[in-house]
Amino acid sequence: MKRPARAASQFIRGQWWWLSYLTIFSLAFLVFLYLQASPNFADPDSFYHAKMALLIRQQGVVTKFPWLQLTVLGQNYTDQHLLYHVALIPFVAWFSPLVGLKLATVFFGATLITVVYWVMRQWRVRWPLFFALILLFSRPFSFRMSLAKAPSTSLIFLIVGLNWIFHFHWRRLAALAFAYVWYYGGFALLGVAALVHTVVSLAQNRWSKGPKSHQFVQKVLATASLRSRHNRRQYLNVKVLAAVAGGLLAGVVINPYFPHNLAFYYHQLINIGVINFQHVIGVGGEWYPYGFGELVANAAFATILILLAVVGIISRPSAQSKQSLTLGLLTIIFFFLTLKSRRYVEYYVPMAVLFSAFSISDALRGKTGQEILTEARRMFWHSQLGRYGSAFVLGALLFAFGYIAGRDLSNEKNDLQGGFRIGQYQAASQWLAEHTPVVSRVVHSDWDEFPLLFYYNTHNTYIVGLDPTFLYKANQDIYWTWANITLGKFDGDVYQAVTKTLGARYVFIAHGHQVMERYFQDHRNFVQVYTDAEATIYQASNLSVKK
Repeated sequence: MKRPARAASQFIRGQWWWLSYLTIFSLAFLVFLYLQASPNFADPDSFYHAKMALLIRQQGVVTKFPWLQLTVLGQNYTDQHLLYHVALIPFVAWFSPLVGLKLATVFFGATLITVVYWVMRQWRVRWPLFFALILLFSRPFSFRMSLAKAPSTSLIFLIVGLNWIFHFHWRRLAALAFAYVWYYGGFALLGVAALVHTVVSLAQNRWSKGPKSHQFVQKVLATASLRSRHNRRQYLNVKVLAAVAGGLLAGVVINPYFPHNLAFYYHQLINIGVINFQHVIGVGGEWYPYGFGELVANAAFATILILLAVVGIISRPSAQSKQSLTLGLLTIIFFFLTLKSRRYVEYYVPMAVLFSAFSISDALRGKTGQEILTEARRMFWHSQLGRYGSAFVLGALLFAFGYIAGRDLSNEKNDLQGGFRIGQYQAASQWLAEHTPVVSRVVHSDWDEFPLLFYYNTHNTYIVGLDPTFLYKANQDIYWTWANITLGKFDGDVYQAVTKTLGARYVFIAHGHQVMERYFQDHRNFVQVYTDAEATIYQASNLSVKK
């Protein structure tokens, strides 16, 4: 019995380089598959992404978006997820589209975890499998990766880009930056990463080459000095930054949406991503702040790892590499961005885990695993009390990891089971498509209903969707007319507001919007033409009603 076991052990050790990738991908795939096993989507934008993949498959790149004509997208539409939608085509073609979208989300999520593991192995980070599992079971991160949207694949671009920045692969970076623009609207993050690394690398180079003095002021002056001669590494740093900037610029200009994409990116990156009108209009929940205590608690694994990394930095500050310092600064940047808007947690957590992994490995550089184990025994196992105490602490940590991971996984599953059901509003959408004139506009009761209505019905056009900021910045009068009607705060002539200001003849009201429906229930100029368990449709009464 010992020989087969020994042979199996030797085989695993010899083939671990590829077995480890298979192991982490398979485990991540099963975790994300478990989270996706639900007939619901937690984010309504998932329906939009599935429909865009279908439209591109049928007719090619979508350059006009008449379905939201009143918004910024009506005049300056840019498919900021163009390559993501192209990547979805095999999944929505080979399977039922929405099921295919879920499978794509599982596959992309597992690929992301595997890419993170690959980067850590490339840089010989200690215990890469452990850190990859920590990332996989970090609740706010895995929840965001389970949303059927582009962030998981966007992170693949960013993390691969960081790896190539560290390796100074400037040609690859130029191509990646170009593709990133076509893939995801958050492409500027790659430029931020390149800039941070360049600053860190140049500063560390100059710091280390400064005068041999222990005086802090002199070292700072050496850091700021412009007289030091650039060596090859400094030249490569600038070259990498230029390659990323050039690739991003080329991706914006050599683009099927140029020059209209310039106005779109201004609204998406500045008005929505930076300014954010959360105190003026009702935006998506992901754009609201993350409380400090809530973030620290929800990202408990990342918080613990950061504390361990800080201990390592304090113990061996000079051992920290440029990679660790770059990842540390990016972690700080994304931490504060997450405090401003919750959605950035999808960047904060992986950066925190990568920073901790690199930093802890740097602190342990030069020490073999046996030396670490020997030192631990010397510190904690020299007495019976130390042995019992160490065993207790280790057991408590393992229990805490299992408990937190299991609890968070269960909570994520419950969160993802809420939201929008496959088939929701399908019957009402089909009625509109069959009984209304082509491109006739529909007033709907909430902006997050648009993706579902759009998925099931491209026959009609709508008021607002994807983000209310697009309507607010296009025409504030129209936005407040629509918003006040849906909130029951409108005090003017509803018929004139719907037919003239909004240019619509049909009103779709999802059940639960009673304050809005009161305007239409007994109004002499509106007739109820359709109702079911999910929604009611009213039509302006001066049009003949098709039965």
